[in-house]
Amino acid sequence: MGIKQPDSLAESYEKQIFPFPEDPKKIKARIRNSDGSETGRETESQTASRFYLQKILHLLLADNIPDAYGFSPKAGDEGYPEIILEKMDVDSTHREMQEARNRQFELDRQNISRTDPARMGLVDFIAALETRREQNPHVIELMNKLRNLFVDRRDVCSGRNYAFYRKGSRVCVVFLDNQVAWKYENGKKKPVVNFTALKQAAEALGEPARSEALGYYKQLFSLYERG
Repeated sequence: MGIKQPDSLAESYEKQIFPFPEDPKKIKARIRNSDGSETGRETESQTASRFYLQKILHLLLADNIPDAYGFSPKAGDEGYPEIILEKMDVDSTHREMQEARNRQFELDRQNISRTDPARMGLVDFIAALETRREQNPHVIELMNKLRNLFVDRRDVCSGRNYAFYRKGSRVCVVFLDNQVAWKYENGKKKPVVNFTALKQAAEALGEPARSEALGYYKQLFSLYERG
């Protein structure tokens, strides 16, 4: 995350996060530089895939994946894709990590040298927090569940994408990143999600979640086939 725009909650190379004025329990993620596209601009189908994949994952792991409420392939004056997600009240360590990443991103935008002591110190600090998070047994448990559902596991295996939050009397781990279901590399479409494993997991749910998840899967796979 990085330099905040007037009403943004956080910012990274890929996304800006904004409050959702109509509901304080939701946020709006604006995708400015999609890692699913070689141009940085993902297709409308890829944006839709973020929504349907998020809905399926939430049905599979309700305590660990924020819900999704809607999306727009071209929103606002700049026409960037946006997706509406459940807002999570995350733990202080994750907030500390994000603030450090804010400062790192700000230095990057200022073209500060990668050998600059301040930047190097931030990088080391962030790496230590991420490693500590990746070694947490509760994070490892969720990470392993998600690994089975993805082909491209780079974001799934990164500690920066995990946080803890309180749900009633329980403390739960949550995976915060929102993913496209496929990417384009060298002009070719490559799946990010393991479609077979995702469908099998949806089929194993009890009703009514099973029917709902399979309905979202049908939409998702149709988008993937069309590209």
